Amino acid sequence: MHRYLEERQELLRASVPGISSARRLSRVTDEMLRELARDAAARLLPADVGWSLVALGGYGAGALLPSSDLDLLVISNAPAATLKPFVEAILYPLWDSGLSVGHQVRSKREQLSSARADLATLTATLTGRVLAGDEALGRDVLVACAADTAK
Repeated sequence: MHRYLEERQELLRASVPGISSARRLSRVTDEMLRELARDAAARLLPADVGWSLVALGGYGAGALLPSSDLDLLVISNAPAATLKPFVEAILYPLWDSGLSVGHQVRSKREQLSSARADLATLTATLTGRVLAGDEALGRDVLVACAADTAK
């Protein structure tokens, strides 16, 4: 996390405002989150637990502004008690670093239901992209939410 924060600060100091800087910040953040998620999964989850970490909203679109929050979604069908230590191992370092984080932990069914019920959730999901974990699981949820809008 320390390396990420230093790299982030240097990027913010040296960058010219614009889309290319927002994309660079997004890529640097992706790398940090992938590392956090892989480490947390290896230490805290049973091997048979499927999960996917998904970026949503502007961050999901690959353009992270300096003051934007990290809008994250963890998709899994595992029980909440199983996922809690894993999710906390990702979120606590982010919060402790002063980063603003929006997060949800949901099953595919829960995400579909939330997207149907809330326009902000739907629009954030439409720009989603998988960061780590089971790529097929994450893509399946994103595609299902997008297809559901056509109904």
